[in-house]
Amino acid sequence: MSSSSPCTINTKLQSSSCGNPGVPPKGVLNGTRFNVGDRIRYHCVTGYILDGHSQLTCITNTAAMAVWDFPVPICRAEDTCGGTLRGSSGVISSPDFQGEYKNSGECTWTILADSGDTISLVFTEFQLENKLEYLEVEGSEPPTIWLSGMNIPVPIVSNKNWLRLHFVTDTNHRHKGFTAQYQVKRSGDFKSRGVKLLPGRDNTSKFSIMNEGGVKQVSNYCPDPGEPENGKRVGSDFSIGASVHFTCDGDHVLQGSKAITCQRVAEVFAAWSDHRPVCKGESLL
Repeated sequence: MSSSSPCTINTKLQSSSCGNPGVPPKGVLNGTRFNVGDRIRYHCVTGYILDGHSQLTCITNTAAMAVWDFPVPICRAEDTCGGTLRGSSGVISSPDFQGEYKNSGECTWTILADSGDTISLVFTEFQLENKLEYLEVEGSEPPTIWLSGMNIPVPIVSNKNWLRLHFVTDTNHRHKGFTAQYQVKRSGDFKSRGVKLLPGRDNTSKFSIMNEGGVKQVSNYCPDPGEPENGKRVGSDFSIGASVHFTCDGDHVLQGSKAITCQRVAEVFAAWSDHRPVCKGESLL
């Protein structure tokens, strides 16, 4: 009986402790207690800026587990891009978006919301050199998502009250970069229906979820899906409910959906039901 008692005690102690969350490079941790209710603070050494929440609290989540309420912040050099975003909505863009960014480097953005909230991230533009430039997104499921290439990614919904974006670019490859709209939301809002989604624009060509008064602006048009290389698109109506069809040249085979439909998603988004297909030469199949 006595041999089982320590196991029971250790289990209780472990369930009430968040554990040491660690220290980011160029960061300093103040605090040595990591149990439920304890608070710790971070700051950065001279020449670096703290991105994220400077204070973390050990709390109990809905599964009765001890967890930190925010991720460990990072320390970013003062001359690098990025930042911490706490607003209910906003826009994140890569450096010199709409111009060809010329400098190699890294950017990190951290989006923070209140406990229990989640965050939607919808891309409106995306052009990165495959494998040599990428955007890493943390805080969703799967825990880390790597994005690259020329296709607009599907919307991302966090499973926590934060998202972190880490962008890496290369001097030898120049593309337009990316821009994305984020929206902090309550549980149950803006959930996708298991389809591959592309964000839409309204008829003023300005992507917007909220107007200045905080009222939702509904987007009734999907973006122009374009035409596949070595193929054609049939249809020019991009409104909700409309469909467009794709065909390939005679010596190419279509891979993907032959038709996609503009759909209403989560009350305010307009999105295509799938990505634009590609046309591949028969010799490459």
